[in-house]
Amino acid sequence: MKIISIEKYKGKSYRLILDNDEHIYINADVLAEFGFREDMDYSMDKIEEAVYANLKRKAKQRALYLISYRDHSYKELYEKLEKTYKEQIATEISDKMVELGFIDDEKYARRLIQNYWNTKRFGIRRIKFELSKKGIDKYLIEDLIYEIDPDEALDKIREVIERKYYRNLNDEKGVQRIIAALARMGHDYSDIRAVIRELTDDEYRYY
Repeated sequence: MKIISIEKYKGKSYRLILDNDEHIYINADVLAEFGFREDMDYSMDKIEEAVYANLKRKAKQRALYLISYRDHSYKELYEKLEKTYKEQIATEISDKMVELGFIDDEKYARRLIQNYWNTKRFGIRRIKFELSKKGIDKYLIEDLIYEIDPDEALDKIREVIERKYYRNLNDEKGVQRIIAALARMGHDYSDIRAVIRELTDDEYRYY
């Protein structure tokens, strides 16, 4: 296959026109790497290899952009890449990001848990759900959740009620709203009721 012409296209990309009138677009770095020249014959395998290398380069740039915007799990990054690129490229680039240290599911999950538990004050059930949505492996989730002190759950519930719902403790509907809100946050009903009893000093009035 002969390259008839190599033309500057847009930015750092070049257009290669082949003798079968096919047009191929590759980055200047890929062009230099493969050493393509006008009026030279190359095997189709060589040209396809360059096209593949160009796609990998674009996928890598996309991955770096995504992880510069926010942290990603391996699965999140792979699924975003796979929407545009072939499965093999999405896998190779996701693996490369792990190799470079840009993707680390354990560190990412620990940061999420820190945010969900200490900042948002989610319960363990909600934390597991959110981590699973992010694509964190279920066995890793269980290992990390095991490190959380479940006795702190009562403190988290108390903090949420005192900060957002304290005035709702005065009537039955208000208490039911508190229970529903904290249940959505993933806290156990038994823990929610225990804290409400403590704060209302009334064991049976509303629940």
